[in-house]
Amino acid sequence: MLPDPILIEHLATIANRLRCHVIKMTYYAGSGHPGGSLSAADMVAALYFHELRIDPARPDWPNRDRFIMSKGHACPVWYAALAERGYFPVADLWSLRQASSHLQGHPDMRKTPGVDMTAGPLGSGLAAGAGMALGARIQGRSYRTYVMVGEGDMQEGCTWEAAMLAGHHRLANLAVLVDYNRSQVDGRSDEILGLDPLNDKWRAWNWAVREIDGHDLAAILAALEWAREVHDKPAVIVGHTVKGRGVSFMLDRHEWHGKAPNRAQAIAALGELGEPIADCGLRIANLPCVSLKTANRKPKSRRSLRDAFGVELVKLGAEIPNLVVLDADISSSLKTVAFRQQFPERHINFGVAEQNMLLGAAGLVTTGLIPLACTYATFATLRACEQIRSFICYPKLNVKVICSHGGLEVGWDGPTHQGTEDVAIMRAMPNMTVVAPADAAAVPALLRQVIALDGPVYFRMGRNPVPVIYDPAQAFTLGRAITVREGADLTIIAMGVMVALALDAAGELAREGIQARVLDMHTVKPLDGEAVRCAAEETGAIVTAEDHSIIGGLGGAVAEYLAECAAVPIARVGIPDTFCRSGDPAELFPMYGMAAADIVSAAKRVLGRKGQILSF
Repeated sequence: MLPDPILIEHLATIANRLRCHVIKMTYYAGSGHPGGSLSAADMVAALYFHELRIDPARPDWPNRDRFIMSKGHACPVWYAALAERGYFPVADLWSLRQASSHLQGHPDMRKTPGVDMTAGPLGSGLAAGAGMALGARIQGRSYRTYVMVGEGDMQEGCTWEAAMLAGHHRLANLAVLVDYNRSQVDGRSDEILGLDPLNDKWRAWNWAVREIDGHDLAAILAALEWAREVHDKPAVIVGHTVKGRGVSFMLDRHEWHGKAPNRAQAIAALGELGEPIADCGLRIANLPCVSLKTANRKPKSRRSLRDAFGVELVKLGAEIPNLVVLDADISSSLKTVAFRQQFPERHINFGVAEQNMLLGAAGLVTTGLIPLACTYATFATLRACEQIRSFICYPKLNVKVICSHGGLEVGWDGPTHQGTEDVAIMRAMPNMTVVAPADAAAVPALLRQVIALDGPVYFRMGRNPVPVIYDPAQAFTLGRAITVREGADLTIIAMGVMVALALDAAGELAREGIQARVLDMHTVKPLDGEAVRCAAEETGAIVTAEDHSIIGGLGGAVAEYLAECAAVPIARVGIPDTFCRSGDPAELFPMYGMAAADIVSAAKRVLGRKGQILSF
């Protein structure tokens, strides 16, 4: 049956409105993922305004149809659809990625009405969707489950495990929509890790397949109707789309995967989408200029650690002919692009497949190469944890796991991307060395020592520019802490980005007549026990500061040492035992007790206990 042209026109209007919302949301947030949101808008509109059996007044209705956005970075278009459908006010959209918002940087089923499954790390949605479909079968319910995936999802092995499971169990109440825009963070998916012949892959796992133009609403509606009529197997709709659809300067440009428009770009994009100024929730003329808050400290030179890493990597590539760099589709984030351009034969992009990358690194070592496996902290230490443990640490292979986006400093992307337990996981593995430079000046020296060390190393960096603490001539030695400020009243032991905040706190304490020693514990494992012992004996009180959970990280390592060797009062400043929120790190750090003022408070607490007999 041909779709109703009035319905088609109605859905086209909604899809355009969703695209306008995406532009405004990411603009106001100052971050986010517009490209893949724009490509998915037509299919999302067809689902939420025609296909799905849902009731916004009853978001937990047991017989509702389920939808999972496996490509969770495209949540802006999903949030826009939920708001337009009535799950929450449209005005809420403008708070995307803010600390007080229920609209996190990646979908959170416990915070946002209408979100049936948390998402973020790619490749997880179909497995959860298969579970929901199995649950419906077991419980005799009639609801259907829909999962939207992108190229990154289909580069992760878990997607194909779930596809095999669903095909085996003939889950006819499960449908997948592929937003096949052939674009991802680092470029064209066909060049990074091609998926074709895609239809044959799905058919091999016993799925019914239909291929369509993912922007043709008539074809989308017909395909959804077809999927409902498939009764003996799950169905997949492969929708060919274009990243950035609707905005000329974003169209088919991978650079817009995770970049928010600025003021001029937002105005231009909305103009192309045909939204009159009078209809813009907030008028175009009043769109604010985004200004991200920064910590309240004296002006200092600031530089990101990953920028310094990228520069040094090129130098090392020229000096070490057996050095190879592995990426997982985020070379632009890890700043390995220059190495790839200079030494293309020694760069391998594994696509969105971290487990495969780490196992590939293990294999490369056995051929005499030194692999640097580069990705985000959460993806390496959580998704590829077993691969690092059993196939790198256990045989003590010379693999360097290089990660950025460690800690709450990641901020806006939310808890699925905030590496807050990575150090604890890596510390627990035998044979693993754990290094966390404090600034961009420390990166080159420590990186060179890491590469010279024979054995596994976890090298942790943050996301954002941080104050430069050290002179370029500063000497570093793995396993030896650096005293960056002298003091006799107590010692603050910090790692990574928190070293700068520890110095700020020490300055504030000095203004109150309290002299705090500050140690940069850049090597968390092996811990410099001698430096900790001297600090305990000479200052009598310890505060640890880390952008990491207080459980198992630097604070845990120091507390373990003190419990056995030098019992003095200790306070741990770091992320409490909780998952955090999306937002500006300048807001999040005070929210979770990690600002310089919190280090000052912790210092005063341990000073109040100093000299007391400790009892357990």
